[in-house]
Amino acid sequence: MGFKVSSAPYLVWQSVPITRLDPDGTPRTHNVRFQFEIVDDAEMSSAIERGDVLLDGGNSEESRKAADFICRITKDWDGVVDDDGNKLPFDEQIHRQLLYFPYYSEPVIRGYIAARRGRKAGN
Repeated sequence: MGFKVSSAPYLVWQSVPITRLDPDGTPRTHNVRFQFEIVDDAEMSSAIERGDVLLDGGNSEESRKAADFICRITKDWDGVVDDDGNKLPFDEQIHRQLLYFPYYSEPVIRGYIAARRGRKAGN
């Protein structure tokens, strides 16, 4: 099969390990799959490449732009559940709120960057 070039959006699924502490302090890793739209370099700022712009909780313009960008390129997720363990459909508002927590935003950004480079995401 040849290298396919298409004008359609380039969508890829990427498995992203997200680790956060349980209430008792035990770290637990959850593997969440995200569907990302891969965009060209002109659309991706160096701040996203650094992965550190969301740590101010959305208080700066740069942080809000980064969250907007990540929400725009994230199309779906798999492996996210509600309090009862039921599969939670992708919800941009929930995704946006979670982006302001480093345990979530940092692996999501790393996962997208890895997907852009044709690699698997890691911790």
